[in-house]
Amino acid sequence: MSTVLTILVGALMAMLVMVPMWRIEQRRGQRVIAVRPREGLDILLARVERLLQTSALVWQRYVWQLGWRYVIHIVLRSLLVGIANLYNGLLTYFEYNRRATKYLKRDKRRWLQSGLWYELDKHKQAAALTEEEKIQRKAKALAGD
Repeated sequence: MSTVLTILVGALMAMLVMVPMWRIEQRRGQRVIAVRPREGLDILLARVERLLQTSALVWQRYVWQLGWRYVIHIVLRSLLVGIANLYNGLLTYFEYNRRATKYLKRDKRRWLQSGLWYELDKHKQAAALTEEEKIQRKAKALAGD
């Protein structure tokens, strides 16, 4: 506790000395005590201020650029996810369409193999004329009988 108390008392004494000195210098319009070191300190503080302003501008530009890059990244990622979802949806539709087509072909085959059309086709093949019968009918039709 004594260290804190010592620092506090020292700071209070420095302020008691400096405040009247600042008032005197303001009235005169020029510095009275430690002119050169204080001018050097002013120059150093001006450089630090310029450095801080420059780095603040650079930092602001960096933050804005980084922010825009994040926005662009989010938009592009959303587009990528959308395109991927569309692709997966199309794949699902194509798979469904392929299964439906196979089912329809199988159903058509079954339908053609059973029922009236199949029976008509079987009858047509069974009742078909042989080559000799075709020649005989053709000759009879040409003869006019």
